[in-house]
Amino acid sequence: MRLAIRQFTAAPGRSGSRAGTFVLSLCYGTVGVFWGAWAAGFSDVLRADRLSPGQASIGLAAFGLAALASMALVRPRLRAVSRRGSISLALVVFAAGCLLLVAAPAPWLVAGFSVAGVGAGVGDVAINAAGNELEERGKRPVLQWVHAGLSAGAAVGALGAGVALSLGIRVQALLATASALPLLAAAIVPLAAALDACPRQRAGPAPGRTRRFAPPAGLMLPALVIACGLLLEGSLDIWSAVYLRRGLAASVLLGAAALAAFALSMATGRAFAARVLFRFGYRTTIAASAAGTVSLGTVLALSSSPYLAGAALLALGFFLAAAVPAGYGMIGGTPERRDAGVAWATAASYLASMIGPPVMGWLADAVGLHATMLLLVLFAAPMAAGALPARVRRGAG
Repeated sequence: MRLAIRQFTAAPGRSGSRAGTFVLSLCYGTVGVFWGAWAAGFSDVLRADRLSPGQASIGLAAFGLAALASMALVRPRLRAVSRRGSISLALVVFAAGCLLLVAAPAPWLVAGFSVAGVGAGVGDVAINAAGNELEERGKRPVLQWVHAGLSAGAAVGALGAGVALSLGIRVQALLATASALPLLAAAIVPLAAALDACPRQRAGPAPGRTRRFAPPAGLMLPALVIACGLLLEGSLDIWSAVYLRRGLAASVLLGAAALAAFALSMATGRAFAARVLFRFGYRTTIAASAAGTVSLGTVLALSSSPYLAGAALLALGFFLAAAVPAGYGMIGGTPERRDAGVAWATAASYLASMIGPPVMGWLADAVGLHATMLLLVLFAAPMAAGALPARVRRGAG
């Protein structure tokens, strides 16, 4: 037992890197449980609060705005805080926002999303920056496993929510339970010393305004891959169950099961990318992801059968999954440059996520869910641009 604890709290080294990967995966896993349960119960939330998809999208927009604001205003003020401290604090704030989102009446929807957005913004930057450092230092896949934790958590949350709702459990009780799980991860993060073993940006005079808001050179393609990938992931997480249940008349259990299968297939796709595609480099990973996403997304959007659509969603998740971690892995340079690059790319992804799901809600009100889903698929095509340059950093075999 003591040996296991020493390996878990170890700093650099193979065991320390594995412990850091496990803890980061656990953090994202608990967040994924909440979002999986939220997506599976989204139709019930709309019905309980008598909201239209467009009205609910206002809260999603508030989430994105709060996340962006936290990256610009809060994250720079945490430079003196350890990586572990930043991640733990972010998880606590995220959990508080989710609990407010569940417990407060509909008029407080924006407030709950805003608080959760602050925690998510700071946490996403800190978690992905730590994963990028571990992957760079160890030359082994980390980010694919970390994001697989998010997908696996979403699968557990969606499937558990589907079963619970079918048994008559109220959606508020279900989401309140899922909201508390990030607090467990927040308590475990301080044990992973490897997360603070990487060189960190030294505290010093704040950079000038122009330098502070200038993106690092060479960030455009990684940011494009991450933004398009997360726009698709976020939109499908939120709206796929609604699409199946309202657009294709699927049952509540089938809608939740398809969403859980989508998340599970994403976890499987990321595990496959970590085991197989990592050795071929980031370009190959992104090219395969983009091609599969476009083709299977078209089948999903044009299908009239909930079973065929569910199968397409399952296969789509496998291909889509690898793009975002590979995009984060493309960000290189000094520790300071990688940290700034991760922050900028995450901000771009939140901007896309902020625009995507709300626009889908408004389009669903205006032109219907089928046409909206078809338009969403088109956002997978720009991801292929990340596979074009020859100077993409390769992963270690």
